[in-house]
Amino acid sequence: MQKPATQPYWSVDPEIAGQIGPGSQLDTSVHPPKVDYLVYAVDNWSGDDIVQTFPCMLVTPRLAKALESAGLSGARATNIGVRVAYDSDSRIPKGMKPDFWRLNVTGSVGRDDFGLTTDSRLVVSGRALEFLQGFSCTGSVIEPFKISPSA
Repeated sequence: MQKPATQPYWSVDPEIAGQIGPGSQLDTSVHPPKVDYLVYAVDNWSGDDIVQTFPCMLVTPRLAKALESAGLSGARATNIGVRVAYDSDSRIPKGMKPDFWRLNVTGSVGRDDFGLTTDSRLVVSGRALEFLQGFSCTGSVIEPFKISPSA
């Protein structure tokens, strides 16, 4: 669903297409857990270019490459430290086996184009939302986000 990007900031809750799989390396002594290596076990992918599994955001290589030249702040994608796993029960579009890159969000909510709230929700600027709307994100819940001091 296309949302007008006139709102300054938006909460983007991507579809959950899988989960952290066996072989992932996490430090659970901190919150959110620090993920050093992710095996993304795909369960049910609709074809979206941005997906998630707590505490990771992932994007398709197509979106990752476009992000490199988009001039947006607060996020970069890397294909380092991710392996995508499928099993015979995975529900994905026929003939598609996606690859995903980690979306490393380092920006601050309300200052950068991409940021994470203290409870790990993705918040993007209107400019970043317009960028994301050039890709498939039909499974994402996108809502206006009000900036507050505790974001």
